[in-house]
Amino acid sequence: MSLANILQEKTSMFIKKLSKSQYSKKSYTALSKSQPPKKGYINVYVGQERKLYQIPLKYLYDPTLQQLIEESQPNVFDAKIDGPIELACTTTTFYQLLKIFKT
Repeated sequence: MSLANILQEKTSMFIKKLSKSQYSKKSYTALSKSQPPKKGYINVYVGQERKLYQIPLKYLYDPTLQQLIEESQPNVFDAKIDGPIELACTTTTFYQLLKIFKT
């Protein structure tokens, strides 16, 4: 099984877990120190300034975003979810990626 397939499988399990669990809104708020994401979205913190973006869960299926997440937080797609996703890229890079998703 290739790395891309493994990452895709982990992502699918991660998204299923997020959409099934309520993320325990109280614990999520405590962990992320911000508002919990609205239904169908996930909080992502980007760059050194940790700018908050709430992105649709469906964006997590994109291989480019999966790779970026894996590089920033290698174990984020594992079974235990212990907080929001943090990306090491710049906010400019992430914004450009979001523009691609919206087209």
